[in-house]
Amino acid sequence: IRNYSMYMSKDGLAVGYFEAEDVQESLRKAGETEVNRRWQEYMAEYFESGGDLRKGGAQFLDQYFYME
Repeated sequence: IRNYSMYMSKDGLAVGYFEAEDVQESLRKAGETEVNRRWQEYMAEYFESGGDLRKGGAQFLDQYFYME
């Protein structure tokens, strides 16, 4: 996981962005760490579905535009 950013609008919508070669494998590996467990516990109140990315705590959006 690299280039991890989070954004928040004034109405409270939070959007996170990160890059990874293999998203699911990266989340699996991150999920095995103690620091991730603490992060998930701390941030859970900010996610409607509980926050754990490995358990559906996020909605993955399809990329619709890219310019290099």
